[in-house]
Amino acid sequence: MSQFRGFIGFSEANTYVFWNVDDWVPIPNGLYTLSMKEIIESQLEVMDFCGPVSIQSYGSKNTFSDDELLRKFSEAGIKTSILREGGSKYSGIYSMIIDMYLCAL
Repeated sequence: MSQFRGFIGFSEANTYVFWNVDDWVPIPNGLYTLSMKEIIESQLEVMDFCGPVSIQSYGSKNTFSDDELLRKFSEAGIKTSILREGGSKYSGIYSMIIDMYLCAL
């Protein structure tokens, strides 16, 4: 039995993951994007979140400059957003918050 049973009313709800690959959780070396998606989904299942999962990743042009990486993300069903350069160091967080708000609508 999961320690997260308090979420039982939401166990079949849509789950959205917002992943900042530059500042918070970088892409692990040697780990394929499909594996990352499977790891994320399995960890959500441990917490009794068993509904559909949507993953949105955020990174700089440098992070997503490789077309092969973008293709792998796309094939794994992970959406990508390239953060604008310059401006505030929080611009990535602002982009994520706007996307979170839009998902809540």
